Amino acid sequence: MSQEAFQFIDFIFVFFIIILSLLFVKSIFFKRYLQNINGFSLASISLISVIVSSALLYFLGYAADELPKLELVRHNTFKYLAIVILAIINSVIAVKIRNNTP
Repeated sequence: MSQEAFQFIDFIFVFFIIILSLLFVKSIFFKRYLQNINGFSLASISLISVIVSSALLYFLGYAADELPKLELVRHNTFKYLAIVILAIINSVIAVKIRNNTP
């Protein structure tokens, strides 16, 4: 497996961070424009991103054990933590949106 494959996994982590950040900003600052996004969709997007990121991080850990020259794996742990934190924040916001709606 080449280094480019691991760079594509890096792009997936960044994609999830961008998506979760946009959902966070939209749910905080643009509450009145949330007609298409309800609490369930916000929580499910967060859960899916955490599950996929967990699987990718597990795969990267296995590959880093087998390939000694793989130095790109270190930074992915911090990206994974950012995804988990954003997912938790978005899920809490989804619960608050659900409790505030009449």
